[in-house]
Amino acid sequence: MKTMAAPDTDPLLLERRQVLKLMAAAAALGSGACSGPPTESIVPFVNMPERSLPGRPQFYATCTALSGYGSGVLVESNEGRPTKVEGNPLHPATLGATDIFSQAAPLQLWDPARSQAVLHDNGISTWPRFLQDIEQELQAFDRNQGEGLFILTGNVTSDTLYRQIQSLRGRYPRARWHQYDPLNRDTELLGSQMAFGRPVDTLYHLDRTRVLVTLDADLLSGSPASVRHARDLIATRNPDRGPMSRIYAVESFPGLIGALADHRAALSPAQIERAAVELAQAIGILPHDSSEARSPFIASASADLLAAGGDALVVAGSSLSAHVHALVHAINHRLGARGRTFDHIDPVAHEPVAHADSIRSLAGAMAAGEVRSLIIIGGNPVYDAPVDLDFCGLLGQVPHSVHLSAYVDETSTCCRWHVPATHEFEHWSDIRAFEGTA
Repeated sequence: MKTMAAPDTDPLLLERRQVLKLMAAAAALGSGACSGPPTESIVPFVNMPERSLPGRPQFYATCTALSGYGSGVLVESNEGRPTKVEGNPLHPATLGATDIFSQAAPLQLWDPARSQAVLHDNGISTWPRFLQDIEQELQAFDRNQGEGLFILTGNVTSDTLYRQIQSLRGRYPRARWHQYDPLNRDTELLGSQMAFGRPVDTLYHLDRTRVLVTLDADLLSGSPASVRHARDLIATRNPDRGPMSRIYAVESFPGLIGALADHRAALSPAQIERAAVELAQAIGILPHDSSEARSPFIASASADLLAAGGDALVVAGSSLSAHVHALVHAINHRLGARGRTFDHIDPVAHEPVAHADSIRSLAGAMAAGEVRSLIIIGGNPVYDAPVDLDFCGLLGQVPHSVHLSAYVDETSTCCRWHVPATHEFEHWSDIRAFEGTA
């Protein structure tokens, strides 16, 4: 008697999952998705670059930029292609270390989404057409000394770029220059102006600090000085090198400095400003009502600060008001820490201004119809400017607008012209680090 094979043993009976797998494979083969890379001719160098050998990487000293400030790095290049970033041991801002922004720089360099064409009214155009359009604008500005010409940049620490801006303003005396970076330290700038009568930058020497109090200031992440700060601070936390430093962190949000701190207090921004006042009262900067109870945290921190004297340091974060920054300057000077745990220098950025005020001033000029031509160098103010400004709507009222950017972003789509920007590994210029190194 003939019997039929069980379904799971018959090789001709396929499960639905297997059928779908075969159909997907057939579709991939038919569409060419599994084909290899396109055939290209390999053309050797006519003149081999100096000191270049196949298979051996070369290293170039350069800089990466964050908020307009540079960090010294070494870039590994294989057959002319930058592939890896490391810190430059000879650069004082990094001392051989890097941050996540520098590590990601090659990814942006090779990003296929980078802008590759000049755009006019969001349509592809050409460089000669853009130059012709700019030349027409410049002829009009030659007649009125640049009345209506506005330039918007971020922080400018490059001496070369600043000289170029100065040269343009010399040719067009009525042109106006505005600056905007969403992460600019406006309150620090205004606080130093309140304390000293002029803006200054403060350099922290964390490797000399025995007692550190931070007020909503995460020194270890997110700023151009974070790499150096992390290296210096960790050096004071090694018990093999002597007594460890003591850290008091007051935070409104968990940060790296809070994770490292010996004592941490979680407070709201308003409570942190009150804690700064209490600290100033404990140090002797402000009068104190003896009937008011002082928090144990502030009592312990102020006692350690007074005991450390010139080896102590208090740092305020950029989220706090200018009054708190001025108060912290007074505390540090009362402790006698200048020249030991901190120093003041002239601002590294050229013509430092409060960026929030600068962008609002520009928006007001745009709304009043004073802007004939706006040149935006980098940045994306349509995305990150205060929302109440309606920056894209104001750009629509500007007859001539140009955006130099590596990507076609929100600002590019609202401007008349978009010009692709080169990557920092693709052009020559100069920049300064947070402590002024060129």
